[in-house]
Amino acid sequence: MMRSREWPGQAKPGALIATVLRDLRAQPLHAVACALVVAAVCVVVFTTTGQSAASEQAVLSRIDSVGTRTIVLSDGSEKAMMSAESVEAVTRLSTVESAFGLGTAHDGRNANAPVTGTIAIRPYVGELPADIALVDGRLPNHGEALVGERAARKLGLVDGVGGVEGQNGQWPMVGVFAASGALDSLNDIVIFTPTDPDRTELRYLYVVATHVNEVEQLAALLPGVVVARDPGKLTVEPPTAAIQLREVISGDLGRSSRALMLAVLGAGLLMIAITTHVAVAARRTTFGRRRALGASRSTIVAMVLWGTSVQAAAGAVVGAMGGVIAMSLVTEDLPAWSFLVAVPLLAILMSLFGAVAPALIAARRDPLLVLRVP
Repeated sequence: MMRSREWPGQAKPGALIATVLRDLRAQPLHAVACALVVAAVCVVVFTTTGQSAASEQAVLSRIDSVGTRTIVLSDGSEKAMMSAESVEAVTRLSTVESAFGLGTAHDGRNANAPVTGTIAIRPYVGELPADIALVDGRLPNHGEALVGERAARKLGLVDGVGGVEGQNGQWPMVGVFAASGALDSLNDIVIFTPTDPDRTELRYLYVVATHVNEVEQLAALLPGVVVARDPGKLTVEPPTAAIQLREVISGDLGRSSRALMLAVLGAGLLMIAITTHVAVAARRTTFGRRRALGASRSTIVAMVLWGTSVQAAAGAVVGAMGGVIAMSLVTEDLPAWSFLVAVPLLAILMSLFGAVAPALIAARRDPLLVLRVP
Protein backbone atom coordinates (compact mmCIF):
# COMPACT_ATOMS: atom_id res chain seq x y z
CA MET A 1 0.00 0.00 0.00
CA MET A 2 1.50 3.32 -1.09
CA ARG A 3 1.77 6.01 1.56
CA SER A 4 0.67 9.57 0.80
CA ARG A 5 3.67 11.74 -0.02
CA GLU A 6 4.34 15.08 1.69
CA TRP A 7 6.21 17.55 -0.47
CA PRO A 8 9.35 19.05 1.08
CA GLY A 9 8.71 22.45 2.68
CA GLN A 10 4.98 21.90 2.95
CA ALA A 11 3.85 22.41 6.57
CA LYS A 12 0.95 20.56 8.12
CA PRO A 13 -2.04 22.81 8.94
CA GLY A 14 -1.80 22.17 12.67
CA ALA A 15 1.91 22.95 12.80
CA LEU A 16 1.38 26.03 10.61
CA ILE A 17 -1.32 27.45 12.91
CA ALA A 18 0.76 26.75 16.01
CA THR A 19 3.75 28.56 14.45
CA VAL A 20 1.57 31.55 13.53
CA LEU A 21 0.25 31.82 17.09
CA ARG A 22 3.78 31.70 18.49
CA ASP A 23 4.86 34.46 16.11
CA LEU A 24 1.90 36.62 17.17
CA ARG A 25 2.83 36.22 20.82
CA ALA A 26 6.41 37.13 19.95
CA GLN A 27 5.25 40.39 18.27
CA PRO A 28 2.28 41.56 20.34
CA LEU A 29 2.56 45.22 19.28
CA HIS A 30 2.13 44.44 15.58
CA ALA A 31 -0.73 42.03 16.35
CA VAL A 32 -2.53 44.60 18.49
CA ALA A 33 -1.96 47.32 15.88
CA CYS A 34 -3.58 45.22 13.14
CA ALA A 35 -6.51 44.27 15.39
CA LEU A 36 -7.04 47.91 16.38
CA VAL A 37 -7.12 49.00 12.73
CA VAL A 38 -9.82 46.41 11.96
CA ALA A 39 -11.76 47.33 15.10
CA ALA A 40 -11.60 51.02 14.20
CA VAL A 41 -12.88 50.27 10.68
CA CYS A 42 -15.83 48.33 12.11
CA VAL A 43 -16.69 51.07 14.59
CA VAL A 44 -16.51 53.79 11.92
CA VAL A 45 -18.64 51.77 9.48
CA PHE A 46 -21.24 51.04 12.16
CA THR A 47 -21.47 54.64 13.38
CA THR A 48 -21.63 56.14 9.88
CA THR A 49 -22.87 53.70 7.26
CA GLY A 50 -24.68 51.63 9.89
CA GLN A 51 -26.64 54.65 11.05
CA SER A 52 -27.49 55.51 7.44
CA ALA A 53 -28.57 51.92 6.82
CA ALA A 54 -30.76 51.99 9.92
CA SER A 55 -32.35 55.25 8.80
CA GLU A 56 -32.92 53.84 5.31
CA GLN A 57 -34.48 50.73 6.80
CA ALA A 58 -36.78 52.82 9.00
CA VAL A 59 -37.85 55.05 6.08
CA LEU A 60 -38.48 52.11 3.76
CA SER A 61 -40.43 50.25 6.43
CA ARG A 62 -42.76 53.23 6.68
CA ILE A 63 -43.00 53.46 2.89
CA ASP A 64 -43.53 49.71 2.67
CA SER A 65 -46.62 49.96 4.83
CA VAL A 66 -49.99 49.10 3.36
CA GLY A 67 -49.92 52.14 1.05
CA THR A 68 -47.18 50.90 -1.27
CA ARG A 69 -48.57 47.37 -1.30
CA THR A 70 -52.25 48.11 -1.89
CA ILE A 71 -53.77 47.39 -5.29
CA VAL A 72 -57.26 48.74 -5.97
CA LEU A 73 -59.67 47.09 -8.39
CA SER A 74 -62.55 49.44 -9.17
CA ASP A 75 -65.78 49.01 -11.08
CA GLY A 76 -66.44 52.59 -12.16
CA SER A 77 -68.89 51.61 -14.88
CA GLU A 78 -70.86 49.33 -12.49
CA LYS A 79 -70.98 46.75 -15.29
CA ALA A 80 -68.34 44.29 -14.07
CA MET A 81 -70.66 43.04 -11.28
CA MET A 82 -67.83 41.99 -8.96
CA SER A 83 -69.05 39.52 -6.33
CA ALA A 84 -68.16 39.59 -2.64
CA GLU A 85 -66.71 36.11 -3.20
CA SER A 86 -63.77 37.91 -4.82
CA VAL A 87 -62.42 38.77 -1.37
CA GLU A 88 -62.08 35.14 -0.37
CA ALA A 89 -60.77 34.21 -3.83
CA VAL A 90 -57.85 36.66 -3.77
CA THR A 91 -56.91 35.96 -0.13
CA ARG A 92 -56.11 32.38 -1.14
CA LEU A 93 -53.14 33.69 -3.13
CA SER A 94 -49.81 33.27 -1.36
CA THR A 95 -48.74 36.81 -2.33
CA VAL A 96 -51.80 38.44 -0.69
CA GLU A 97 -51.63 39.60 2.92
CA SER A 98 -55.24 40.78 3.21
CA ALA A 99 -58.16 42.02 1.13
CA PHE A 100 -61.46 43.79 1.63
CA GLY A 101 -64.14 45.16 -0.63
CA LEU A 102 -66.55 48.11 -0.59
CA GLY A 103 -70.00 48.07 -2.11
CA THR A 104 -72.17 50.77 -3.66
CA ALA A 105 -72.33 54.08 -1.77
CA HIS A 106 -75.59 55.46 -0.39
CA ASP A 107 -76.38 58.66 1.46
CA GLY A 108 -76.44 58.23 5.20
CA ARG A 109 -77.14 60.48 8.19
CA ASN A 110 -77.13 60.44 11.97
CA ALA A 111 -80.22 58.46 12.90
CA ASN A 112 -80.72 60.59 16.02
CA ALA A 113 -79.81 63.97 14.55
CA PRO A 114 -80.56 64.04 10.80
CA VAL A 115 -79.88 67.79 10.55
CA THR A 116 -76.14 67.24 11.00
CA GLY A 117 -75.78 66.46 7.29
CA THR A 118 -75.31 63.48 5.01
CA ILE A 119 -72.33 61.23 4.44
CA ALA A 120 -71.54 58.33 2.11
CA ILE A 121 -72.18 54.91 3.59
CA ARG A 122 -70.84 51.72 2.02
CA PRO A 123 -71.03 48.02 2.90
CA TYR A 124 -67.67 46.31 3.37
CA VAL A 125 -66.61 42.67 3.17
CA GLY A 126 -63.33 41.17 4.34
CA GLU A 127 -60.51 42.01 6.74
CA LEU A 128 -59.58 45.62 7.41
CA PRO A 129 -55.84 46.25 6.79
CA ALA A 130 -53.36 47.72 9.27
CA ASP A 131 -53.80 51.21 7.77
CA ILE A 132 -57.35 51.26 9.15
CA ALA A 133 -57.03 51.44 12.93
CA LEU A 134 -59.80 51.59 15.51
CA VAL A 135 -59.75 54.86 17.44
CA ASP A 136 -62.72 53.97 19.65
CA GLY A 137 -65.10 51.04 20.03
CA ARG A 138 -64.79 47.60 18.45
CA LEU A 139 -65.02 45.84 15.12
CA PRO A 140 -68.58 45.47 13.86
CA ASN A 141 -70.59 42.30 13.60
CA HIS A 142 -73.13 41.72 10.81
CA GLY A 143 -75.49 44.66 10.58
CA GLU A 144 -73.23 47.08 12.52
CA ALA A 145 -71.19 50.06 11.33
CA LEU A 146 -67.93 51.97 11.80
CA VAL A 147 -67.51 55.67 11.08
CA GLY A 148 -64.38 57.40 9.78
CA GLU A 149 -62.83 60.18 11.87
CA ARG A 150 -63.85 63.07 9.59
CA ALA A 151 -67.28 61.57 8.99
CA ALA A 152 -67.75 61.18 12.77
CA ARG A 153 -67.13 64.88 13.31
CA LYS A 154 -69.56 65.80 10.55
CA LEU A 155 -72.30 63.53 11.89
CA GLY A 156 -71.68 64.36 15.54
CA LEU A 157 -70.63 60.78 16.33
CA VAL A 158 -67.11 61.42 17.61
CA ASP A 159 -67.61 58.99 20.49
CA GLY A 160 -68.70 56.25 18.09
CA VAL A 161 -72.01 55.79 19.87
CA GLY A 162 -75.33 56.14 18.05
CA GLY A 163 -76.59 55.01 14.71
CA VAL A 164 -76.65 55.87 11.05
CA GLU A 165 -79.52 55.46 8.63
CA GLY A 166 -79.78 55.38 4.88
CA GLN A 167 -82.19 54.45 2.18
CA ASN A 168 -81.51 50.74 2.71
CA GLY A 169 -81.89 50.63 6.48
CA GLN A 170 -80.41 51.65 9.79
CA TRP A 171 -77.18 50.44 11.44
CA PRO A 172 -75.95 50.88 15.01
CA MET A 173 -72.53 52.51 15.34
CA VAL A 174 -69.94 50.48 17.30
CA GLY A 175 -66.71 52.39 16.72
CA VAL A 176 -64.63 55.09 15.02
CA PHE A 177 -61.69 54.28 12.72
CA ALA A 178 -58.75 56.25 11.35
CA ALA A 179 -57.47 55.37 7.88
CA SER A 180 -54.00 56.47 6.76
CA GLY A 181 -51.84 56.40 3.67
CA ALA A 182 -53.58 55.38 0.46
CA LEU A 183 -56.81 54.70 2.39
CA ASP A 184 -57.11 58.18 3.88
CA SER A 185 -60.24 58.94 1.84
CA LEU A 186 -62.15 56.34 3.85
CA ASN A 187 -62.11 58.72 6.83
CA ASP A 188 -64.97 60.58 5.09
CA ILE A 189 -67.40 57.66 4.95
CA VAL A 190 -69.27 55.14 7.07
CA ILE A 191 -68.73 51.43 6.47
CA PHE A 192 -71.01 48.67 7.66
CA THR A 193 -71.03 44.88 7.50
CA PRO A 194 -74.03 43.64 5.51
CA THR A 195 -76.29 41.01 7.03
CA ASP A 196 -75.84 38.89 3.87
CA PRO A 197 -72.28 39.53 2.60
CA ASP A 198 -72.48 36.94 -0.19
CA ARG A 199 -75.16 38.98 -1.97
CA THR A 200 -73.14 42.21 -1.82
CA GLU A 201 -71.87 43.55 -5.13
CA LEU A 202 -68.48 45.24 -4.82
CA ARG A 203 -67.43 48.51 -6.41
CA TYR A 204 -63.90 48.52 -4.97
CA LEU A 205 -61.59 45.69 -3.98
CA TYR A 206 -58.48 46.59 -1.95
CA VAL A 207 -55.77 43.92 -2.08
CA VAL A 208 -52.62 44.19 0.07
CA ALA A 209 -49.57 42.31 -1.24
CA THR A 210 -47.23 40.58 1.20
CA HIS A 211 -44.23 42.48 -0.22
CA VAL A 212 -43.78 45.53 -2.40
CA ASN A 213 -41.74 43.49 -4.91
CA GLU A 214 -44.81 41.34 -5.63
CA VAL A 215 -47.18 44.22 -6.44
CA GLU A 216 -46.58 44.31 -10.19
CA GLN A 217 -47.05 40.58 -10.71
CA LEU A 218 -50.09 40.50 -8.42
CA ALA A 219 -51.73 43.41 -10.23
CA ALA A 220 -51.51 41.50 -13.51
CA LEU A 221 -52.91 38.35 -11.90
CA LEU A 222 -55.92 39.77 -10.02
CA PRO A 223 -58.37 40.33 -12.93
CA GLY A 224 -58.25 36.61 -13.64
CA VAL A 225 -58.83 35.65 -10.01
CA VAL A 226 -61.74 37.88 -8.97
CA VAL A 227 -65.31 36.62 -9.28
CA ALA A 228 -67.05 39.00 -11.69
CA ARG A 229 -69.43 38.75 -14.62
CA ASP A 230 -67.17 40.92 -16.80
CA PRO A 231 -63.64 41.27 -15.30
CA GLY A 232 -62.59 43.27 -18.35
CA LYS A 233 -64.64 46.21 -17.05
CA LEU A 234 -62.50 46.42 -13.91
CA THR A 235 -59.78 49.05 -13.54
CA VAL A 236 -56.60 47.93 -11.81
CA GLU A 237 -54.77 50.68 -9.94
CA PRO A 238 -51.37 49.62 -8.52
CA PRO A 239 -49.53 52.12 -6.26
CA THR A 240 -47.14 53.16 -9.02
CA ALA A 241 -46.26 56.57 -7.59
CA ALA A 242 -45.54 55.14 -4.13
CA ILE A 243 -43.32 52.41 -5.59
CA GLN A 244 -41.39 54.94 -7.66
CA LEU A 245 -40.89 57.09 -4.55
CA ARG A 246 -39.58 54.04 -2.70
CA GLU A 247 -37.09 53.26 -5.46
CA VAL A 248 -35.84 56.86 -5.54
CA ILE A 249 -35.39 57.04 -1.76
CA SER A 250 -33.82 53.60 -1.59
CA GLY A 251 -31.44 54.43 -4.44
CA ASP A 252 -30.32 57.77 -3.00
CA LEU A 253 -29.86 56.58 0.58
CA GLY A 254 -28.29 53.29 -0.45
CA ARG A 255 -25.88 54.94 -2.89
CA SER A 256 -24.52 57.38 -0.33
CA SER A 257 -24.23 54.66 2.33
CA ARG A 258 -22.34 52.30 0.01
CA ALA A 259 -19.98 55.06 -1.12
CA LEU A 260 -19.17 55.96 2.47
CA MET A 261 -18.60 52.34 3.46
CA LEU A 262 -16.31 51.74 0.47
CA ALA A 263 -14.27 54.80 1.39
CA VAL A 264 -13.86 53.58 4.98
CA LEU A 265 -12.97 50.06 3.85
CA GLY A 266 -10.49 51.44 1.32
CA ALA A 267 -8.75 53.51 3.97
CA GLY A 268 -8.71 50.48 6.27
CA LEU A 269 -7.23 48.28 3.54
CA LEU A 270 -4.38 50.77 3.02
CA MET A 271 -3.67 50.91 6.75
CA ILE A 272 -3.71 47.12 7.02
CA ALA A 273 -1.30 46.85 4.09
CA ILE A 274 1.09 49.30 5.76
CA THR A 275 0.78 47.62 9.17
CA THR A 276 1.32 44.15 7.72
CA HIS A 277 4.26 45.34 5.64
CA VAL A 278 5.94 46.77 8.74
CA ALA A 279 5.30 43.54 10.65
CA VAL A 280 6.65 41.42 7.80
CA ALA A 281 9.72 43.63 7.45
CA ALA A 282 10.44 43.23 11.15
CA ARG A 283 10.32 39.44 10.73
CA ARG A 284 12.28 39.18 7.51
CA THR A 285 15.10 37.33 9.25
CA THR A 286 12.65 34.77 10.63
CA PHE A 287 11.10 34.22 7.20
CA GLY A 288 14.55 34.03 5.58
CA ARG A 289 15.68 31.38 8.06
CA ARG A 290 12.55 29.31 7.41
CA ARG A 291 13.03 29.60 3.66
CA ALA A 292 16.63 28.50 4.06
CA LEU A 293 15.46 25.48 6.08
CA GLY A 294 13.15 24.39 3.28
CA ALA A 295 9.87 26.25 3.77
CA SER A 296 8.10 26.89 0.46
CA ARG A 297 6.94 30.29 -0.72
CA SER A 298 3.33 29.21 -0.35
CA THR A 299 4.00 28.35 3.29
CA ILE A 300 5.35 31.85 3.95
CA VAL A 301 2.31 33.38 2.25
CA ALA A 302 -0.01 31.14 4.28
CA MET A 303 1.74 32.13 7.51
CA VAL A 304 1.30 35.85 6.82
CA LEU A 305 -2.34 35.46 5.78
CA TRP A 306 -3.17 33.17 8.72
CA GLY A 307 -1.64 35.62 11.15
CA THR A 308 -3.53 38.52 9.59
CA SER A 309 -6.82 36.64 9.68
CA VAL A 310 -6.42 35.84 13.39
CA GLN A 311 -5.66 39.47 14.21
CA ALA A 312 -8.47 40.71 11.97
CA ALA A 313 -11.01 38.31 13.50
CA ALA A 314 -10.19 39.50 17.00
CA GLY A 315 -10.40 43.14 15.92
CA ALA A 316 -13.67 42.55 14.03
CA VAL A 317 -15.35 41.03 17.09
CA VAL A 318 -14.25 43.89 19.33
CA GLY A 319 -15.12 46.51 16.69
CA ALA A 320 -18.56 45.02 16.00
CA MET A 321 -19.42 45.02 19.71
CA GLY A 322 -18.16 48.57 20.12
CA GLY A 323 -19.99 49.74 17.00
CA VAL A 324 -23.31 48.27 18.10
CA ILE A 325 -22.96 49.81 21.55
CA ALA A 326 -22.08 53.20 20.02
CA MET A 327 -25.09 53.02 17.67
CA SER A 328 -27.48 52.06 20.45
CA LEU A 329 -26.37 55.14 22.41
CA VAL A 330 -27.06 57.44 19.46
CA THR A 331 -30.21 55.99 17.90
CA GLU A 332 -32.92 53.46 18.68
CA ASP A 333 -32.92 52.12 15.10
CA LEU A 334 -30.39 49.40 14.36
CA PRO A 335 -29.69 48.00 10.88
CA ALA A 336 -30.70 44.49 9.90
CA TRP A 337 -28.83 41.49 11.28
CA SER A 338 -27.41 40.85 7.81
CA PHE A 339 -25.64 44.22 7.99
CA LEU A 340 -24.35 43.57 11.52
CA VAL A 341 -22.82 40.28 10.36
CA ALA A 342 -21.60 41.48 6.96
CA VAL A 343 -19.50 44.39 8.25
CA PRO A 344 -17.11 42.27 10.40
CA LEU A 345 -16.78 39.74 7.57
CA LEU A 346 -15.97 42.51 5.09
CA ALA A 347 -13.40 43.91 7.53
CA ILE A 348 -11.70 40.49 7.73
CA LEU A 349 -11.70 40.11 3.94
CA MET A 350 -10.33 43.65 3.65
CA SER A 351 -7.48 42.68 5.98
CA LEU A 352 -6.65 39.59 3.93
CA PHE A 353 -6.59 41.61 0.71
CA GLY A 354 -4.35 44.16 2.37
CA ALA A 355 -1.96 41.44 3.53
CA VAL A 356 -1.58 39.75 0.14
CA ALA A 357 1.09 42.13 -1.21
CA PRO A 358 3.29 42.03 1.96
CA ALA A 359 2.93 38.24 2.04
CA LEU A 360 4.10 37.90 -1.57
CA ILE A 361 7.01 40.23 -0.90
CA ALA A 362 8.07 38.17 2.12
CA ALA A 363 7.79 34.92 0.14
CA ARG A 364 9.83 36.18 -2.83
CA ARG A 365 12.79 37.49 -0.85
CA ASP A 366 16.05 35.63 -1.39
CA PRO A 367 16.84 33.90 1.93
CA LEU A 368 20.60 34.18 1.31
CA LEU A 369 20.38 37.95 0.98
CA VAL A 370 18.21 38.21 4.08
CA LEU A 371 20.53 36.04 6.21
CA ARG A 372 23.80 37.53 4.91
CA VAL A 373 25.86 38.98 7.72
CA PRO A 374 27.83 42.10 6.67
